[in-house]
Amino acid sequence: LSLHDALPISKAMENTKAALGENHPEIVWCTSLADAVRNADAIVLATEWGEFSTLDFVRLKAEMAQPFLFDLRNIYHKEEVTAFGFEHYGTGV
Repeated sequence: LSLHDALPISKAMENTKAALGENHPEIVWCTSLADAVRNADAIVLATEWGEFSTLDFVRLKAEMAQPFLFDLRNIYHKEEVTAFGFEHYGTGV
C-alpha cells in the first residue's frame, strides 16, 4: 500500500502515521504522486486536492500495473477516465 497526500501542509499523512504506527513494512509513505502510483494496481482518490483533479491518465496508466481508479469524491466522470483505458468506480459526494 503506497500512500500520498497532495498537500505538504496537510496533517493527513502525519495523522495516519500516528493512528497506524510506523511499523508496517507493507505501507510505503510516498512524497509524490509518481512514487505512489508506480506499479500500483489501483488509485484511490479520497480527497479533492487540486493535484488530483488534473491527473495525466496517459502517464499514470504507463506507470501502473493495473489501471483502476476508485474515485471516492466523484472528481471524474466515468467516460473521461475509461477513454484512457481505466476502470472507474465512482462513489461518494
